[in-house]
Amino acid sequence: MESNPDTYRAAYILIEEHGDEAVFHAIMRADAMLFKGDIEGRAAWLRVVKAVNELLDEQPGEHDVLHLGTGRRRRRAGATCCRTRR
Repeated sequence: MESNPDTYRAAYILIEEHGDEAVFHAIMRADAMLFKGDIEGRAAWLRVVKAVNELLDEQPGEHDVLHLGTGRRRRRAGATCCRTRR
């Protein structure tokens, strides 16, 4: 994905306002652009969707544990969390 500062700025704002639900808000905006017939606007919001997913994947969840051997985050056994992943 191209690194566009406006794309990431929009993604950061959505995450600040909506937290883990930011991706759903970006998708709704992309759908609104499609409904209006604004194909370029839809493409821009789909880039924001990808940026939101990237940024959320970088942030550990409340119940995520970083495994030093693999460098991967995994959910603790028995932990429940409202965080939604792709």
